[in-house]
Parts: sequence; structure tokens; C-alpha cells
Amino acid sequence: MARVLAQPELETFPALEWSDIAPRLSRESRTALERVMETLDGGVLTREQCSRLANADGDDLLGLLVAADALRRELVGNIVTYVVNRNINFTNVCFVGCKFCAFSRGPREADTYFLSLEQVAQKAVEAWEIGLSLGLLVVAIGLSTWVAARIYGAGVLLYGQRPGFRTFLRVAMRPGGG
Repeated sequence: MARVLAQPELETFPALEWSDIAPRLSRESRTALERVMETLDGGVLTREQCSRLANADGDDLLGLLVAADALRRELVGNIVTYVVNRNINFTNVCFVGCKFCAFSRGPREADTYFLSLEQVAQKAVEAWEIGLSLGLLVVAIGLSTWVAARIYGAGVLLYGQRPGFRTFLRVAMRPGGG
């Protein structure tokens, strides 16, 4: 039966060096991990080596953790980044009724809304101004295709630029679509 790692081992593995753990690994796991660490590329592993590492336990698992942490430090350092995300829901009207989103409403309900193109563009500009790195335009299925196409078209035409609200709106509303 394989050795189960104790909680303190899992919490303190970043303090271990490869040279501390390598001698305790099985020959197969050590060979696979050293190959990846030398090339900085997990693509060099065979299917069998990948399977062995995916099912590692005991010291082999601890070695995998130490190697992965060392590779992360080598490849990307200790910088943590995040995504500034914004979902723009320009309507809550939905004809599907799948219950995936908790905010959807049937077309005859009293609290439905449909933002104007100007309101959607303003929300997009506000998101851009706070450093948006991922924007999602949420559209109910089968509804609002024209508005989505206009906004998407304007986004494609203005890609790489930092347009103001008026520029974005002008491009989105021009004849022939965004």
C-alpha cells in the first residue's frame, strides 16, 4: 500500500528543494520529472509517463508537487495576476426558460428590461476604463441578435484602440452595421 502524504507535508512542500525529494522517488517518476525540468516542456512525456504522474502517490506525488512548483517559479515567477471581468446583460428577457440564469424573465413579466445601445456602449466604456481584460456580452438565445452584431462589429473595428463612448457609439450605429 502506498504511503499517504500527511497534511504538514502538503502544506510545506514549497520549502523542499528538488535535491531533497528526488532520491526518494521511483526511478520512473524521477526520470519523467527530470526530463520535464530539463526541457521546461511537459510535452516531452510519453502517455505512460503522463499516466504514472497523474496517478502518483506518496513520495512520487510529493516529488510531482515540488517539480511543478520549481517549474512554475522558473517559467512565470511568483507574480499573480487576475482578470477584470464584466458581463453586460442588455436584457433579462428570455424565451428559453432553461433556469440557467436566475435573473431571466419571460417577455410579459413586469420587471423586464432592455438596455438601449447607448446604455450598453456606456457600460462597455466604463468597463474599459477600469481595466477590463475580459468582456462578455450576454444575450438571451434567439433575441437581440441585431444589437449583439452591432456591438461585436464595433469591437472588431476598434480592436486595439481605446475609443471614447462617442466613437464607440458612432461606429456601432453607422449604416451597414458595426
